[in-house]
Amino acid sequence: MKKVPGTSRPGTVRYAGPGTYRIEIEGELSADWGPRLGDLRMTSWRSEDGGCLTVLRGRVCDQAALAGILNTIYELHVPLLSVQRLDDDASPGDTGR
Repeated sequence: MKKVPGTSRPGTVRYAGPGTYRIEIEGELSADWGPRLGDLRMTSWRSEDGGCLTVLRGRVCDQAALAGILNTIYELHVPLLSVQRLDDDASPGDTGR
């Protein structure tokens, strides 16, 4: 297994710096929430059963910024479905759907 520079274990991912994230929530958010959510790109769609799903995707500068985004989602009482750290070369416009 490949050792990641600056870590003590092989295969360990460094989370201290910036990274690209995909955050999936249930429901739809107004674009007005963009600044409070790190200006991540928001993509929403309706499922066949009429429910709505929103994906937030983009670059987050550090773990404090990620915690702020997740805290805002928590304060909105929006169900958080998943959080994924993506490869740094992932395209920010790709929702990964």
